Order: sequence, then structure tokens, then C-alpha cells
Amino acid sequence: MESLAVKYRPQTFGDVVGQENVLTILKNQLEQNMTKQGYLFTGGAGTGKTTIARIFARELNGIDINGRADIIEIDAASNNGVESIREIRESVKYKPISSKFKVYIIDEVHMVSTGGFNALLKTLEEPPPHAVFILCTTDPHKIPATILSRVQRFDFKRMTVDQIIGRLFYIIESENIDNDPGQMSPETQYNVSTDVLEYIAKLANGGMRNSISLLDTVLGYSHVPTIGDVFEILGVPDFEEFLNILSSIHTGNKADVLQKLESLHLRGKDLKRFIIGLTEFIVDLQKVALLQNYDFVQIPSNYFDRVDKAVAILGYDKLGALFLKLSDLSNRMKYETNPKVMIQGELLNL
Repeated sequence: MESLAVKYRPQTFGDVVGQENVLTILKNQLEQNMTKQGYLFTGGAGTGKTTIARIFARELNGIDINGRADIIEIDAASNNGVESIREIRESVKYKPISSKFKVYIIDEVHMVSTGGFNALLKTLEEPPPHAVFILCTTDPHKIPATILSRVQRFDFKRMTVDQIIGRLFYIIESENIDNDPGQMSPETQYNVSTDVLEYIAKLANGGMRNSISLLDTVLGYSHVPTIGDVFEILGVPDFEEFLNILSSIHTGNKADVLQKLESLHLRGKDLKRFIIGLTEFIVDLQKVALLQNYDFVQIPSNYFDRVDKAVAILGYDKLGALFLKLSDLSNRMKYETNPKVMIQGELLNL
């Protein structure tokens, strides 16, 4: 069965969410016949670099989604050696089969070896008029300056939470329509609340593809998922557990701290991961304490009231002290095969 990320991958510029700065320039170049022969698309994972590269390549050649004989995609993560790049240098000499341009999309280009970059440079210095190169990467600092100087660079922005939520709502509505809601029972109708979509959007860290993949996973578990379902399905820490253990630490209830840790352990939770998650949660609490808003945190909105109370009780300075101690604990337990005792002792001392 086709994944949602594949099914809803944009096929035209009009389908793309965000990246207006990139799209405006590319569309202007196409309209004015001023396209370049070398491009660099850089940005975080899932921000649309390869997708827009494919759309741009098709627009360059005036072909639909099926006409891709002259669009060559190379994954540099597995084809990063000199020989692979030399094959490109040889094939680029030949004119396109049926299009105006032969377009090479090189994904994860930062993975190309030093020898491979040297071979690629010779092609980029004097490319044949029918060749266009689109290099895609999440790590532009790993690309030699000689390569960077021969391409036009476009920086892709991370998606906002609102942009991601809008796209996820669109996908859910489309899925319900595709499945003929008139023939569906309430149990098979997708119904996802805004707070669940908001949390998925925050977990995706600005990556649209990441968020759609997370949604796909969640919908495979339940047509009407709750925040608790998301915690369980994706294996992310439950904020309820964070708030409860912080409350026990603050009130000095050591027996309760031990009971909560033992409960996590018996339920198969990774205690190392729990401490890392708790440390990250405390940083989010510090952000709330400092900024008095939830703009830069991954906390779901249905926890805002409890978080406000926790922040008011603990305060920025005490949260900072907790962060330092838990960060030190995280560093010390990295190589522990059984960190349970260390974690128990440290939290009791807090």
C-alpha cells in the first residue's frame, strides 16, 4: 500500500506548501528563460528539496510526471565515489533523448568523496549547454567552496507548525473522500483532533515529509487517535510522566519518585531515553518561563495549564539547576548497560 508521504508528494509548484522564496525565483527564471546550469538546494530533512528539484526538472523540459527519461536521479549516499561521478561525466556528453535538457539531480551530495567532488568540478566548470545539475543537501558546509562557487544556492526554510497542520488536515480530508465517506462507518472515518496534529507537527521539527510519515504511522494504529496514542505509537515520552515526576521531586516525595521509576521500568520504558526526554522537557519549561509563550516548544496544547502551574512553582532558576544535574546524569549514563540504579540515586538526590 502506498505511503501517505509518497501519495501526497507535490507534483506541481502549486502543490508545494511554503518555500515561496525559492519558488518565486525558479518560476521567474523559467518564464524569462534565464535558468542556470547548476543549482544547490539546501535545507533540513523533509523541507522539499528533492521534490522541488523534480518539479523544476519537469518544468524545464515541459513534460508531465511520466516523462522522465532525461531526468537522472543519483543518491550520493550510495554512489559517492570517483567512478560514479565519472559515469556522469561520460553520460552528460550525450544529448537528451526527447527533451531540451538532461537534468541530473544529485541527492545527499555532501556524501560525495573528495575525488568525486574533483571529478564533478570539471563538469560543472564547463557543462554542455543541454545539461543542468541540481545538487541537494542537508549539510552544505561539507561541500567544497569550488563547487559552491559554480552553483546558484537556494536555502529551504523549515515549515511552520501552522503550515504542517494545514497540510495534514488536507490529507485527512482527502483520505476520507477517497474512501467514500458515504459508505464508511464512524469507526473507519479518520477523525484527528487539532491537538494531535499540532503535536505531530512539532515532533516533525519543520519537516513536511517527516510529519506526514508520523501521521501515517498514527493512522495505522487508530482512525481516531488521542495524544496518549501518539505517545505510545511513536515511542515518545509522555508529558504526564514528566510532570508527575517533577512534582514528586519538588515536594520531596522520594518514595513516589522510586515508584514512578519502577513503573516506567516494568512497562518496558527505556530509562536512559526517559532522562533525555525529561531534560529536553525542562528546557521547554525554561523557554516558557522566559518567553511566557509556547512558540518554541514541543509541548501539546492540552498540557499548557499544568505546565503554567509547574513553571510558576519551580521558576526559571530552579529549572536551570535541574537541567544542569540531569545533563550531567545523561553524560555519565551513556556507557552504562544498566543505568537504573544510577538514575534512581540521582533523582532521589534531586
